[in-house]
Amino acid sequence: MKEDLEWWLEQLQLLFLGLHIIKPPAIDTSISLYVDTSTLWGIGLILNNKWLAWQFKEGWQGDGQHIGWAEMFAIKLAILTLISSRIHHTHIRIYSDNQGVVRALHACYSRGKEPECFSLSYCLLHAATFYLAVGRVDS
Repeated sequence: MKEDLEWWLEQLQLLFLGLHIIKPPAIDTSISLYVDTSTLWGIGLILNNKWLAWQFKEGWQGDGQHIGWAEMFAIKLAILTLISSRIHHTHIRIYSDNQGVVRALHACYSRGKEPECFSLSYCLLHAATFYLAVGRVDS
């Protein structure tokens, strides 16, 4: 508790203690990014008409890893793919057919085992200066 109080004392003495709200740029429509997950096979991703796929290992489900976790992990893989493609400083829409993932990303909140993927995804977005919009596609 002492450390927390010292931290707050330090923060409250700063000249500016607030948040700058920045309007994201327009969505870059030249980048198309779709993700999908199959419990029977794995994760697929299409970035500008090029595809990548990762097959699940046998027995991947369990200990909180289920379709919701896999769909959120697909978002993490999509962000890592964008970073490795040297795409940055832009506003991107990622399309997913999973309503739970789309809602979680819109709300900036997720329950269950997904938060590890969820929070890491947002850290990656911040580090690469991405703005993320999420769209739902019907499967």
